Amino acid sequence: MDGHGPLDENVATLEKQRWSVVLALHSNCREGYAQSYNFVVLSHALADLEIAGELLGKRGGPLKKADLNELVCVLNKRMESTEFSLEGREPLLSLHRSIYRSVGLDKEVADTWLKNAALLRDAGFYDAAWSAIQQVNISHVSHVDSSYYVMAADLLRDTNNKRQAIDFARLHSQNQNLPAAVRSELKVRTTKWTLEVGSQTPAEVIASFQAALNVYESEDVHYNLARFYDQLYTVASEGSAGRTGSQHTAALFESIKQYAILAVQHYGKALLIGFATVSVSLPRMLTLWFDSSTDLQKMAADTFSPHGNKGDATPDRVLKELNIMMEGYLKGYGNARPIASAILVTALPQLLSRITHNCKDVVLLITKTVVNLMLQFPQPCLWMVLPIAFGKQKARSDVVKTQIISVFKQHEQNQKVLGDAFSIFTSLMELCNAPPANFTGTGKIRKMPFIQRVEKIFPTANFILPTLANLTPSIPAGIHGDDPYTVRTTFHHFDDKVDIMSSLQKPKKIQIHTNEGEEVSFLCKAKDEPRKDIRMMEIAALMNTCFLNDPDAYRRGFALRRYCIAALADDCAMIEWVNKIETLRHVVNNCYLLDGTGARISQVKTWYSKVESKELKKMDMFTQLILPAAPPVLHQWFDRRFTNNQEWFEARKLYTKSTALWSIAGHIVGLGDRHGENLMLDVRTGEMMHVDFACMFDKGETLEVPERVRFRLTQNLIDGMGIIGADGPFRSNCEIALRVQVKSKDAVMSVVETLLYDPLVEWTNTRSHVDPKHLIQRVKRRLDGYLDLFSVPPQRDTLSLNIEGQVSKLISHSSALENLSEMYVWWMAWV
Repeated sequence: MDGHGPLDENVATLEKQRWSVVLALHSNCREGYAQSYNFVVLSHALADLEIAGELLGKRGGPLKKADLNELVCVLNKRMESTEFSLEGREPLLSLHRSIYRSVGLDKEVADTWLKNAALLRDAGFYDAAWSAIQQVNISHVSHVDSSYYVMAADLLRDTNNKRQAIDFARLHSQNQNLPAAVRSELKVRTTKWTLEVGSQTPAEVIASFQAALNVYESEDVHYNLARFYDQLYTVASEGSAGRTGSQHTAALFESIKQYAILAVQHYGKALLIGFATVSVSLPRMLTLWFDSSTDLQKMAADTFSPHGNKGDATPDRVLKELNIMMEGYLKGYGNARPIASAILVTALPQLLSRITHNCKDVVLLITKTVVNLMLQFPQPCLWMVLPIAFGKQKARSDVVKTQIISVFKQHEQNQKVLGDAFSIFTSLMELCNAPPANFTGTGKIRKMPFIQRVEKIFPTANFILPTLANLTPSIPAGIHGDDPYTVRTTFHHFDDKVDIMSSLQKPKKIQIHTNEGEEVSFLCKAKDEPRKDIRMMEIAALMNTCFLNDPDAYRRGFALRRYCIAALADDCAMIEWVNKIETLRHVVNNCYLLDGTGARISQVKTWYSKVESKELKKMDMFTQLILPAAPPVLHQWFDRRFTNNQEWFEARKLYTKSTALWSIAGHIVGLGDRHGENLMLDVRTGEMMHVDFACMFDKGETLEVPERVRFRLTQNLIDGMGIIGADGPFRSNCEIALRVQVKSKDAVMSVVETLLYDPLVEWTNTRSHVDPKHLIQRVKRRLDGYLDLFSVPPQRDTLSLNIEGQVSKLISHSSALENLSEMYVWWMAWV
């Protein structure tokens, strides 16, 4: 390495080793890239050695600093192209450490230990990570990077040395030689961990967070302080609920004044600094603003005056103070900048849900914010705003028309985009509502007047399609001044082909050709309210963000598969079609067909007629007749579909994981109607995804044949998970997913509660006996650990279970033959 070292003399050895790796790679590559990856890493390592030799071993003379810097830069850049995993990077870090050590780069040696410790921690090997980071402290103490102290504190806590972690973080938070950002971060950890062991009063916690802010103002400090104020407000407001009359009002007023406003303030400041916490900070900030202003407005209307008040803290004044603060965050005032529009646009559904708020000043600020977002991102926003204008809820529709659209079109350049949007929406609604008979025989979609009319404007409209890629903003791009909507696939023309689906509403599957020459499929659905589906996709998006922020979930690659549902009106929607998927029922029936088994529909009808005539019990029909005729066969689909060993293993692993994630997500929101047509399998990867979320909020329990199980866990679903069934990865994945949802319950409830203020048509029906608040309260109870499973008569749990207890009870309840046999017969509990 120093110009006379072994690398320069052993090129032949490198070539020999490379040849042996190539031979091994050739023999393993037939099994797939994943099985060959270790040899790819070895090949990468040999190339790193060769590059190091060329840079340092052949230049002669003493090594220059520029040469060493070039070496570090090249090796780091090459490693960035490798898989971010312990298996992919640990061998390379070990090699780089040896190279750096041989040329005296002690700081870089320490950095490799830190990177190695981070990889080990991400992989869950906390003891090994602690050993790695100790190498930095022991051998390279003079070259320790400041990030060492934060990671060391985290690892002490990970290894259950909580008291040592607190002492370590507290000690080094006072080290003036460390950067202010690191000292502040250590102070935050000290405060959070001390709070967990319950050895601080609320005043001491607030003072500790304020001390961290005084050292360095960061998003994380503001967020944690906001969360603490939020928790204090929740406790205080719930405590006030037990009081009556003026005592209740006074306690609620004090909780808003002392805690809610400060929580809003610090959530807002966190969002001004960064966006790492946006999934919780933004919805909670808005929810606290909306709820507090509702209460304050009511207090002001009731002429409530706090005891001992001297005129400086009336409900009117506090409400005005709160609205001025929010105006600063949403619009900016003076020299203060507002929260970035790329962040605010992610909360557009929540903002639109509260446009009929009881406080006029709040409504005015909401509408101004929405108009501002529309001016910056007109087409994506119109996909969310126009359905309200076309809706049947007059109060909401009037606000959109008079306070949002009318202001938006005052800008001349927006009149065309608004006119194009109205034309496209109108034509798509006509298409959704067109009788299926119009598309049989020679009926072609492009001959229809409303299609011909709208196709004329496509060339100049350049209007985006309602796809997930088009309507999902990239916050980092927006923060850096670029358009957050980086994908802009637009309408070009319709395809003549239309497929009429066989379900009750007879939705139409259409194809739209884009400006990029692609063909995108959509399901045009009428007479079915899309808002539940939209909220479910929002919850899925929120959960995916939370999974990214949780080490266990991130390590396992948790993600709920999503697609776009674009409402056109209250009962009309365009649904993005997902290709290469098949229904669970179709997959299982094909397996039965090939296997020569299965319960035929005619047989089941005959058996069920005996149940109806009381000759046979449901349990006996299910266990003695149906199950023997229809054994579990889903494992056969994996065997036939994925012939490569690695592909088979990965497909079954992804299937088990995705089934667990959707099961827990469905449990939280009370998702029913999980029959075999609403569960889809990706034929390329084995991933499970769910569709049709109309039966949410425990509606299944009110059907003529009540649904007894919280999610679908039938014999075939368990069969696809392998020999140990639901007691292996499925259970552990469920536990992690539920823990993440519980940890993020405030953000989840913020999404769910939008339905209270943007109510479903079925809830606003005068004949409906549904209490939306009761339904949403059940969601909150589940996040608090109360399962409230189906029973006759209905019973509420009195004890909250821990995560493991909840998952265990859910699995046993959902797979119990007693419950499956009582399900609606055409739910097909044997599939």
